Amino acid sequence: RAGSTMYFMTVVLMLFGIGEMSLVVGHIGLLLRDRHLASAVFRSKLDRVKEELKYYGVPWVLQNRVLAYYDYMWVNQKQYDDKIALLTDKGMSSDLRGKLALHMYK
Repeated sequence: RAGSTMYFMTVVLMLFGIGEMSLVVGHIGLLLRDRHLASAVFRSKLDRVKEELKYYGVPWVLQNRVLAYYDYMWVNQKQYDDKIALLTDKGMSSDLRGKLALHMYK
């Protein structure tokens, strides 16, 4: 009688452990997926910014400053607005926005 109770408890605890382990693995998978999606969104926005810089013929020095700004924002996990445009990005310093505007509208 004690052996069958012990066997039943062992099976129940093993099933509980398997369930908990699957929850942990599932959550890790979700975290990795979300991280990958955020990275893909950032890369597409960065590509859009690069195309805009090329379109306006922004000098390499200024392009590097703008791209360094976006790299900084990505590394520090700042949130991005879906409608990033070079001169309307409120997170960018006014000095950098001003230099971009001077070049774009000269």
